[in-house]
Amino acid sequence: MQKILGLDIGSYSIKAVEILNTFKTYKVTRLYEIVIPEIEGLDQHLIGMTAVRQLFAENEIDADRTYTAMMGLLVSMRVLNLQNVKKRMVQQIVENELESSAPFSLEDVVIDQQVIDQKDGTTSVLAVMCRKDHVEAYLNGLKELDIEPKIIDVDYLSFLNLYPYLKFDDDDAAESMVTTPAKKGALPEALQKCRLVIDIGHLKTSMVLFNNGRLVTARTIRMGGRYFTDTLQKALGVSFNEAQRLKHAVSYVEYRPDARPAAGNEREFSVARHLGIAVTELVKELIRTLHSFKAQERLIPESIVITGGSSSIRNLPEFLQEMLEIPVGRMKFDSARLKIDEVDLVRSPTIAQALAVGLRGVPGKVQSSINLRKGELALVGSYDAVIRQVANISLLVASLLVCLMASYGLRWWLYGRQITALKDQYKKEVVQVLGTEPRNLKNMSAGTSWDIKAYASQAQKIITEEIKTRDAILQQFSTRKSAFPLRVLEEVSRSIPKDTLIDVTNFSMQGNQVVIEGETDSFTTSEKILDLLKGVPSFSTVERKSQENKPGSEGKIVKFTVSATLKEGG
Repeated sequence: MQKILGLDIGSYSIKAVEILNTFKTYKVTRLYEIVIPEIEGLDQHLIGMTAVRQLFAENEIDADRTYTAMMGLLVSMRVLNLQNVKKRMVQQIVENELESSAPFSLEDVVIDQQVIDQKDGTTSVLAVMCRKDHVEAYLNGLKELDIEPKIIDVDYLSFLNLYPYLKFDDDDAAESMVTTPAKKGALPEALQKCRLVIDIGHLKTSMVLFNNGRLVTARTIRMGGRYFTDTLQKALGVSFNEAQRLKHAVSYVEYRPDARPAAGNEREFSVARHLGIAVTELVKELIRTLHSFKAQERLIPESIVITGGSSSIRNLPEFLQEMLEIPVGRMKFDSARLKIDEVDLVRSPTIAQALAVGLRGVPGKVQSSINLRKGELALVGSYDAVIRQVANISLLVASLLVCLMASYGLRWWLYGRQITALKDQYKKEVVQVLGTEPRNLKNMSAGTSWDIKAYASQAQKIITEEIKTRDAILQQFSTRKSAFPLRVLEEVSRSIPKDTLIDVTNFSMQGNQVVIEGETDSFTTSEKILDLLKGVPSFSTVERKSQENKPGSEGKIVKFTVSATLKEGG
């Protein structure tokens, strides 16, 4: 069993519909709603996301998959009729068409499309476009609440998912479907007529036109329940919150010119009358849109259903029907086609939008395929995108393997040459140290693929032994009387640190007198060398004979001569 959540983040309230989906069936189980408070001075988007957090926390909502929708005011929509195009070319044609009319670069927008009809070589495509930063901000707000929606639909376009389950006042075919055989997936005859769905929300009113069960066009009007409240506030001279309270308390529209208030009911009558004036402004926009549908699509709806929070105002269907001259009723659902757990849910005027979004997750029931989570904003759970990515990655991996094999062969040849050169160089170094290549090493290097590691280990042992032998000879030689000058020279070498710059150009010994001539970098260093020589054990006295800049060195080299007397018995 899978728990699906349809999340509708509106401008007045947050709605969430819970749908339990099993292997064979599904059922709408719960509706959650929380009103978004209006707090002056605070960002309404931030307040809305806080309300979402509160809704989830208070009701302990935990869904397996979440579906949501972007507000239609932030989305541009067009229906394109393309002639004789192949399906694989639709996306490219749509992007080219929108690029010529969009005020933004295609890199800054999210574009998606859906084929809604194909007939006589004409492909009708529903194309939507939304700024990428709007989608990113929406996703980031949800991610901060640990909500990761699988799909972001467009609010009014999600009615595509709900339309097959609607019931109209003239719908007698819906009941007959229980006993009358029909093709699998076929719509009732009533749904194949031209119908208009009007969703009257808080900030906007959406009009979605269907014909023969297919979406034809849609329009969003920037006028809704908030406009009704603002009208009451101005007309009655009250605060916004008081106007909102009066609207909800009266919830009645008075449009009859001959109507008169009952005794003691003047206040409520005034509210209803001003509500009628506000709704009249909305009606004017509806009439203009209907004329547009008639002119462009050559369609007039046979009936209208209204939904949304403001649709619950009493007398509103009757008022709209009289003004539009088209049958108008509140949204109802076909219980034979839509499985809802509680009757109260069906009566709620706020369930439609969240339910339409949630039905997107019911397998086999999906009508809409619009998704604003595309490209880098896509969810990994989008299997089509994953399949394409896997195919691209597989091709990339295959190419990399070919490149790796080619590079391995090339490196094997290059490294083989370098290793051979290294072996030859190593043998030369061994010969240079030992004077010749010993027989046991020569036997090891006789082959074409000899082990340089074993050769080096053996050569190191031989060289170590040779050094020990030579060191023993030198030690033996230095102990002899005839080697006294070498011992004196060794004492001089030990007395002067390695980091002292000195170059001995002459070292001579006659009797008990030693003369040292050398060069260094400065007079300071020359003085330091003189002091160091005074510490040589074999010298009794040390004195400087001369000290000067070396000609031609531009003062960078100092020549010095030091004379020392050997101790008696040395």
